[in-house]
Amino acid sequence: GAACNHAPSLKSSQESKPVSSSTRSSKGKKRVKRSRPSNTAAQKSKSTRRSISSQANDLKLVLKDSDGDNVVFRVNSSAVFGQVKSSFAVYKEVEEKYVHFFHDGYPIPADATCADLDIEDGSEINVEIEKCTSGAKK
Repeated sequence: GAACNHAPSLKSSQESKPVSSSTRSSKGKKRVKRSRPSNTAAQKSKSTRRSISSQANDLKLVLKDSDGDNVVFRVNSSAVFGQVKSSFAVYKEVEEKYVHFFHDGYPIPADATCADLDIEDGSEINVEIEKCTSGAKK
Protein backbone atom coordinates (compact mmCIF):
# COMPACT_ATOMS: atom_id res chain seq x y z
CA GLY A 1 0.00 0.00 0.00
CA ALA A 2 0.25 3.64 0.21
CA ALA A 3 1.77 3.59 3.68
CA CYS A 4 5.32 3.37 2.34
CA ASN A 5 5.51 6.67 0.46
CA HIS A 6 8.54 8.84 1.18
CA ALA A 7 9.63 12.41 0.57
CA PRO A 8 10.63 12.14 -3.13
CA SER A 9 7.23 10.63 -3.97
CA LEU A 10 4.61 13.33 -4.42
CA LYS A 11 2.00 11.13 -6.11
CA SER A 12 -0.93 12.42 -4.07
CA SER A 13 -0.46 16.00 -5.29
CA GLN A 14 -1.01 14.88 -8.89
CA GLU A 15 -3.86 12.39 -8.44
CA SER A 16 -6.69 14.84 -9.10
CA LYS A 17 -7.85 15.17 -12.69
CA PRO A 18 -5.79 17.70 -14.64
CA VAL A 19 -7.71 20.71 -15.87
CA SER A 20 -7.28 21.00 -19.61
CA SER A 21 -6.86 24.56 -20.84
CA SER A 22 -8.11 23.61 -24.31
CA THR A 23 -11.62 22.76 -23.04
CA ARG A 24 -12.10 26.15 -21.37
CA SER A 25 -10.25 28.87 -23.23
CA SER A 26 -12.36 31.74 -21.86
CA LYS A 27 -10.20 33.63 -19.35
CA GLY A 28 -9.29 30.67 -17.12
CA LYS A 29 -12.82 30.06 -15.84
CA LYS A 30 -13.18 27.50 -13.02
CA ARG A 31 -9.76 28.22 -11.49
CA VAL A 32 -11.36 28.87 -8.10
CA LYS A 33 -12.75 25.33 -8.18
CA ARG A 34 -9.26 23.94 -8.85
CA SER A 35 -7.58 25.89 -6.04
CA ARG A 36 -9.43 24.06 -3.26
CA PRO A 37 -8.33 20.55 -4.31
CA SER A 38 -4.76 21.73 -4.84
CA ASN A 39 -4.66 23.07 -1.27
CA THR A 40 -5.78 19.74 0.12
CA ALA A 41 -3.42 17.99 -2.30
CA ALA A 42 -0.57 20.15 -1.00
CA GLN A 43 -1.46 19.16 2.55
CA LYS A 44 -1.59 15.51 1.53
CA SER A 45 1.80 15.71 -0.20
CA LYS A 46 3.35 17.06 2.99
CA SER A 47 1.90 14.16 4.94
CA THR A 48 3.35 11.58 2.51
CA ARG A 49 6.81 12.37 3.75
CA ARG A 50 8.04 9.80 6.23
CA SER A 51 7.21 11.47 9.49
CA ILE A 52 7.38 10.36 13.09
CA SER A 53 6.25 13.75 14.39
CA SER A 54 4.98 17.13 13.23
CA GLN A 55 6.18 19.42 16.01
CA ALA A 56 8.54 22.38 15.90
CA ASN A 57 11.54 20.38 17.16
CA ASP A 58 11.58 18.11 14.11
CA LEU A 59 14.81 17.12 12.40
CA LYS A 60 15.44 15.94 8.87
CA LEU A 61 17.56 12.81 8.70
CA VAL A 62 19.07 11.56 5.46
CA LEU A 63 19.10 7.77 5.52
CA LYS A 64 21.70 6.43 3.07
CA ASP A 65 21.70 2.75 2.24
CA SER A 66 24.34 0.66 0.48
CA ASP A 67 22.30 0.69 -2.76
CA GLY A 68 22.84 4.45 -2.99
CA ASP A 69 19.23 5.24 -2.10
CA ASN A 70 18.80 8.37 0.04
CA VAL A 71 15.56 8.75 1.97
CA VAL A 72 14.76 11.88 3.95
CA PHE A 73 12.84 11.26 7.17
CA ARG A 74 11.43 14.00 9.37
CA VAL A 75 11.53 12.91 13.00
CA ASN A 76 11.04 14.47 16.40
CA SER A 77 14.32 14.86 18.27
CA SER A 78 12.86 12.74 21.08
CA ALA A 79 11.66 9.88 18.81
CA VAL A 80 13.52 6.62 19.35
CA PHE A 81 15.43 5.12 16.43
CA GLY A 82 13.42 1.91 16.75
CA GLN A 83 10.47 3.86 15.29
CA VAL A 84 12.59 5.21 12.46
CA LYS A 85 14.01 1.76 11.74
CA SER A 86 10.51 0.27 11.65
CA SER A 87 9.28 2.90 9.18
CA PHE A 88 12.38 2.51 7.02
CA ALA A 89 11.95 -1.28 6.96
CA VAL A 90 8.34 -0.88 5.80
CA TYR A 91 9.46 1.54 3.09
CA LYS A 92 12.21 -0.82 1.87
CA GLU A 93 9.94 -3.86 2.22
CA VAL A 94 12.41 -5.78 4.39
CA GLU A 95 12.17 -7.23 7.87
CA GLU A 96 13.22 -4.81 10.56
CA LYS A 97 15.75 -7.29 11.98
CA TYR A 98 17.82 -6.92 8.78
CA VAL A 99 18.09 -3.10 9.05
CA HIS A 100 21.01 -1.55 10.96
CA PHE A 101 21.62 2.19 11.50
CA PHE A 102 25.05 3.79 11.96
CA HIS A 103 26.09 7.35 12.78
CA ASP A 104 29.75 8.37 12.53
CA GLY A 105 30.61 4.69 12.12
CA TYR A 106 28.93 3.57 15.35
CA PRO A 107 25.75 1.46 15.58
CA ILE A 108 22.66 3.32 16.77
CA PRO A 109 20.70 1.52 19.52
CA ALA A 110 16.95 1.17 18.95
CA ASP A 111 16.15 3.03 22.19
CA ALA A 112 18.41 6.02 21.42
CA THR A 113 17.02 9.39 20.30
CA CYS A 114 18.56 12.13 18.15
CA ALA A 115 18.88 14.22 21.32
CA ASP A 116 20.73 11.38 23.09
CA LEU A 117 23.29 11.14 20.28
CA ASP A 118 23.54 14.89 19.51
CA ILE A 119 22.31 14.25 15.97
CA GLU A 120 21.46 17.52 14.23
CA ASP A 121 19.08 18.54 11.48
CA GLY A 122 20.29 17.26 8.10
CA SER A 123 22.55 14.56 9.56
CA GLU A 124 23.28 11.48 7.51
CA ILE A 125 22.51 8.06 8.92
CA ASN A 126 24.18 5.13 7.19
CA VAL A 127 21.89 2.15 6.78
CA GLU A 128 23.04 -1.40 6.21
CA ILE A 129 20.45 -3.90 5.06
CA GLU A 130 21.49 -7.51 5.47
CA LYS A 131 20.97 -9.45 2.29
CA CYS A 132 18.57 -12.33 2.81
CA THR A 133 19.81 -15.64 1.45
CA SER A 134 17.98 -18.91 0.99
CA GLY A 135 20.42 -20.82 3.21
CA ALA A 136 19.85 -20.90 6.95
CA LYS A 137 22.33 -18.68 8.78
CA LYS A 138 22.91 -18.76 12.53
